[in-house]
Parts: sequence; structure tokens; C-alpha cells
Amino acid sequence: RFSVTVDAEPEILLPGEASDWERVFMNLFLNAMQATKGAGKVVARARRDGDHYSISVSDNGPGIPEDLIGKVLRSRVSTRGAQGGLGLSIVKTIVAGHSGTVEVHNQPSGGAVFMIRVPAC
Repeated sequence: RFSVTVDAEPEILLPGEASDWERVFMNLFLNAMQATKGAGKVVARARRDGDHYSISVSDNGPGIPEDLIGKVLRSRVSTRGAQGGLGLSIVKTIVAGHSGTVEVHNQPSGGAVFMIRVPAC
């Protein structure tokens, strides 16, 4: 019922510890699974873009309410009320710790996309 597709260029080596990046992607996938109620599709893409890596994680869920789009990467901000709000702030903290950025937006066709840019190794 829930699928993840990965489309990554070979030779992408993210900086830092593998466990940090595992946590980033697990948080993004869990967020997508919750948004799609366990029946969605997630696509993760990774490309080298000059001296950076560009990584996107998108889903086919309902997207993020417009009033939360600029806030969801903050601690304790959640579409699930008091039940959540740490996972995406952890994503932002880990990515920033590797001199990277995270952007969030809704796709015109539906669903959310998280864009990560981090310096290439």
C-alpha cells in the first residue's frame, strides 16, 4: 500500500555520518506515510548539481496547508496537533549541520516535496 521509489545518480556520497542521513530520510518517509495514511507513493531523487547535491523527497498526499508551509520545519509544528512536530525540525537541524538547506512546497498535482541541497563531498 505504501511505496518508495529511489532515483539517484551513482557516486553520491553525502557528508557526515550515515546514521544522520538515515534519520533524515526515515523522518521524511514517515511524514509522507502519515500524510498519505499509509497508502501513498514517495519518490526520492538525488542529483549532483555543480558543487552541491540536490535531493528531493515527494509524496502524493494532500500536501501541506498553506498556513503551515513556512513553519513545518520548526519544532512542535505539526498537522497532527500535539502528537508530533519534531521529525521535520530534526531533518532541518541535521541538514543545516552539514551546511545544507531544506525547502518545502506543495506540488501542483498534489502532495508535498522536500528539497535538500547540501555541498558535494
